[in-house]
Amino acid sequence: MIALRQTIAIFLDAYRELAAGKIFWISLGLSGVVVGVFALIGVSETGISIVGFDLDFLPLTYALRSGLITPDIVYKTIFVNLGIGLWLTWAASILGVVTTAGIFPTFLSAGVIDSHLARPMGRARLFLTKYTTGLLFMTSQVFVFTFASFLVIGIRGGAWEPRLFLAVPIVVCFFSYLYAFLAIVGILTRSTIAAMIATFIAWFALFLVNTTESALLAYRVNAELTIERVAERVTAAEEYAGESLAQIRDNGGEIPPRDEWPDGTTDELEVTFPQLGERRRALADAKKRLAQLTPWHDASVLARGVLPKTKETIDLLRTSVLSEEDRQRVIDAGSRDQRNPVASFGDEDAPSAGEFNTELEARLTQRGLWWTLGTSLSFEAALLVFGAWRFSRRDF
Repeated sequence: MIALRQTIAIFLDAYRELAAGKIFWISLGLSGVVVGVFALIGVSETGISIVGFDLDFLPLTYALRSGLITPDIVYKTIFVNLGIGLWLTWAASILGVVTTAGIFPTFLSAGVIDSHLARPMGRARLFLTKYTTGLLFMTSQVFVFTFASFLVIGIRGGAWEPRLFLAVPIVVCFFSYLYAFLAIVGILTRSTIAAMIATFIAWFALFLVNTTESALLAYRVNAELTIERVAERVTAAEEYAGESLAQIRDNGGEIPPRDEWPDGTTDELEVTFPQLGERRRALADAKKRLAQLTPWHDASVLARGVLPKTKETIDLLRTSVLSEEDRQRVIDAGSRDQRNPVASFGDEDAPSAGEFNTELEARLTQRGLWWTLGTSLSFEAALLVFGAWRFSRRDF
């Protein structure tokens, strides 16, 4: 009971510190502005508009008019991709790092830490409790933003979707990856500026690792799909060449002797149908490119496997809020009249944008919760164990 009262007291202190900070209220105010803009977006079967201006250039507009998706899907897609993916996980998270960077350096200052150590409370539990209170900033921000968006989607889109509130644990989990590092550096340096700068550098490093692996995966998917398409064309060409060769011989004809074959020709089928040789060489080149790419992608997967997955964590919300069928419709809408983003210009063997995006989405979905949350939280847990040990052993 005493331990519970001590924990509640620490949480109340943390809340009062947040409420006294200007950035907390500024961030809430900006969230209100973002939700206000969200509420101004009008979605109907005829298209998407904002303050009377039609947004006909958006791919989702075509999907709406053709009946592929409904207005509620548009609102939920905007909420996930812009509200969460852009505002909360970037702008609000930056404000969160700035706001919480001084929690541990201030806590470790003379007088503050002494009053807490005087209580019958273990240092490890004190550290973990203080760490948890640091997540209050993002928790409150996400909850308020999600609740307001829930009302907008319900009123404007006609869909009261409680799964939107999954944004609270998912975004807080995302922010906890950063805050764990922020807390460790704060303990080691007792400097707010050092903790903040080091966390932004670590965040940028995670971004580079995640982006590199995602890009390599995209090129790998494109290469594998290209090989499938070229292999099908090679098979079809071989069948055609075989039939043509048999017809020539049935009619008493002969093909030229080997010493008269064009350069690079390997067999009688290619003599009969020269395009077969071109397709075989295209297949060999595609397999060579894939063989060169695979080790680099495997290495990036290994490096990314032990680090927090910031992008995949946020993507969990998209897969939770939108059904697989709805996601496919959004993909189809976004792929319309677009070329494959990683294909070389003029590459006729490359898969279409729709085929590429669908396969890439399937690969990402197959990675599952353990890849996304299990490894990420394991890394965070290792940081917290180190932080609790360092906090317990340090003289204050």
